[in-house]
Amino acid sequence: MSPSLRRDLKSGALAASVSAISLAAYWVTHGSGPFWQDSGLFLAALKVGGGLLPPGYPVYLLLGRPFVAVFEALLPGRPFADAGNMCSSMWASLAAGLTCLSILTVRQSGYRFFSSEPLPAEPASKMSWFGAWLGGVLTGLSYSLWFQALTAEAYAMNAFFSAAVVFLAIRLGALGPLGASPAPRQRRLAILLLVAHGLSFGNHPVTVVFLPAILWLAWKERAAFRNRRFLGLAVAAYAASALLPYLYLPWAAKAFPATPYNGVMSLSGFAGQVTGSQWSTDTRNYGWSSVRFEDLPVQIWQEMFGMGLVGLLLGFRWLAKEQPGLLRFLGLILVPAILLPLLYLRGGEYDFWLLTAYMVLFVVSGTGLCMLIDRLCAFVLPRGLALVALLVVAVLALAPPLWTNPPLVDRSDYFVPEDFGRNLYRHLEPGAVFIAVSDQENALTYYLDAVAHERPDVIRIDAGVVTSPWFADQLKSRYPAFEFEDISKGRASSPSTEEWMAALIRSSLKSRAVYMTTRLPVEIPTGAQWTPAGGLWKLTAGGGPVDIRDWDYEYRNPDAFTRPGRDHAPQKMPDGSIRREPYIAQIRRFHAQAWPNLGDWSLDREDFARASTAYAKALATDPTLDNPGIFFGLGKALFVLDRPKEARPYLERVGERLDPPLVAETALYLGQIYAGEGDMKTANRYFDTVRRLAPEVGARLPPPSEEKR
Repeated sequence: MSPSLRRDLKSGALAASVSAISLAAYWVTHGSGPFWQDSGLFLAALKVGGGLLPPGYPVYLLLGRPFVAVFEALLPGRPFADAGNMCSSMWASLAAGLTCLSILTVRQSGYRFFSSEPLPAEPASKMSWFGAWLGGVLTGLSYSLWFQALTAEAYAMNAFFSAAVVFLAIRLGALGPLGASPAPRQRRLAILLLVAHGLSFGNHPVTVVFLPAILWLAWKERAAFRNRRFLGLAVAAYAASALLPYLYLPWAAKAFPATPYNGVMSLSGFAGQVTGSQWSTDTRNYGWSSVRFEDLPVQIWQEMFGMGLVGLLLGFRWLAKEQPGLLRFLGLILVPAILLPLLYLRGGEYDFWLLTAYMVLFVVSGTGLCMLIDRLCAFVLPRGLALVALLVVAVLALAPPLWTNPPLVDRSDYFVPEDFGRNLYRHLEPGAVFIAVSDQENALTYYLDAVAHERPDVIRIDAGVVTSPWFADQLKSRYPAFEFEDISKGRASSPSTEEWMAALIRSSLKSRAVYMTTRLPVEIPTGAQWTPAGGLWKLTAGGGPVDIRDWDYEYRNPDAFTRPGRDHAPQKMPDGSIRREPYIAQIRRFHAQAWPNLGDWSLDREDFARASTAYAKALATDPTLDNPGIFFGLGKALFVLDRPKEARPYLERVGERLDPPLVAETALYLGQIYAGEGDMKTANRYFDTVRRLAPEVGARLPPPSEEKR
């Protein structure tokens, strides 16, 4: 066995140990159901073969579906989501292993990145082997990679492709310049590098950030492209890996016509899906986010912690001195990788886009850890304390992520997302139409529909895609027995969301009830009536009574809304800005809003007892609520029920945050309460507010001097 082969086998074994440790951590903490955001969509797509939102993620499906099939064959009887989640775990663990290999390669004695005078490559020192292993494990246990390793989405595979491109470039750089006649090994590595980057586009387009570095490398080694055979092979391999996977999309649309996003059979539809033109061409999605920029240092700290940052600083310093070419290459990846989510504002989970940057940063950090370990051991080796030094560095590096991250990522006993989806379906009438408005409700009910086959009687509609050209045909294919008015035929322009909602409601109410979480501003047929039904609104042809059982939701986790979590979920604010919050905050708000829905409905019908109970339960569900509408409703109900002392604190919290008529009504109640308590000074102040905002009511009040207790 040649020395180089022996070295490669040892390096492979070291990387395999990193991947195994990472995979073990993921296995222990992985869940058997979907998670929040788009996880349900990706699991459903793995099950049915297609139907993912733009750009379609064909590579994710082409690589993920075989893995799922093998997983189910080896472990029959396990929940389908197990397979989809562990698919992400596999790619994340491979990314950690590749990071270890990158660090080890850079730390080889004599390594030079595409140097015209490379030194003979010698094995890395034993301490550098430990440093590379430590850097790889630190990568595998980092927050974002661990989080996505447990989530059936494209980010873990994106981390793998990012780590693969970095490793292949570093390994190729060890062989020196390509020259006019690249050696066979150089050709293989160069083609693999281009194929890895090409395939990455079909998994997640964020890897476009590698283009500046690859173009710089191509220019630096342009002499190799004078070899027409090599040039042709490189271009063909790059183009084929980047473009051919997208042929899966029209094939899947034809093979699985009931899936969404299948309007790719025309050239314009295909181009729109691949490029995500509805988002990428919208100039409102571009700008500069100072908030994201300010959050960046905190996010990097949460990935690397103290020892990782020490390694990062030492690594950048060493690269600047010893490997300027490699530092330039890595910098050409880092700068666009960090700028992309700062300039493209649509991505709600933008912090996971940064996994591309993190894969580079962990290589630099691991390189710095190798230096630190080498110096420490050189200092303490004569004292026989090398093992102690290694142990201290390992503890300082790995203890923070092992202590901090598991409570944030562990899903081994977490069922709230799947239970939330089931609760949405739980109380629907047979044959009902359910119109999903938000990302969470859409993804989780689609998962239950496609994977678990729950409530096949329900017509499920994603409100976010009704304006798509393919919507009507897909709805007919998915629910052939559902008769609806296709208003897209014979029109020069596509119907708006409101027009589609009105048409679907008109068609449905002939024989079905319609459920939505949010009442969109659409015209409903005469006689139809919205009725609260838990967190949903129910629309029927003639209205109907409220069934209090609709507010009965079941969760397997006893403290369903108290799980710790970082801010990932995008929440659009009234001013159009995007605020991020924990996923569970959105679900807690859904449940909290269910009770105000009942309270408002009861208040309108002068059922003050039910209204007061409903508003009180809303505040009990989410004590952080600061909603003046709830305070007004609860205060009014209690006041009418002759419970003025209980009503007063809620009415006082309204302030002037509602429309003037409601502020005036609030002041009227408070004035009467204080007058009843004998505090005429405060009562007069509130009555003055009534006179100012509602003169017609204020005119009926006695003058201040005549006001009696």
